Amino acid sequence: MLASGTDINDFELPKAKRTFELSDQAVFAEQIVNLLTIEYNQGRMNNFFDILNEVCKGNAITSASPIVKEKLEQIRHSFEMLMNQWDLLPEEKSMILVFEK
Repeated sequence: MLASGTDINDFELPKAKRTFELSDQAVFAEQIVNLLTIEYNQGRMNNFFDILNEVCKGNAITSASPIVKEKLEQIRHSFEMLMNQWDLLPEEKSMILVFEK
């Protein structure tokens, strides 16, 4: 979405004011990040998949790709590494993430 010209600040707008609609896949990814953030702050959830399924049902997400336990562990590890780097970053510094296609 960003690569196609969507301004990153537009994601902060209320849904009714956005000029774009998030796909089920984007909302699914957002919910995973939300749950990972909770885990990072409060500890691992043994029922992560149960909570994710409930959140998806509550957001009417029907076409998101399922995620397997091994992939979740890889994502958790990467997320924790990035959050640790962020926590150690001095206030006047920034962090740049490069994503390859």
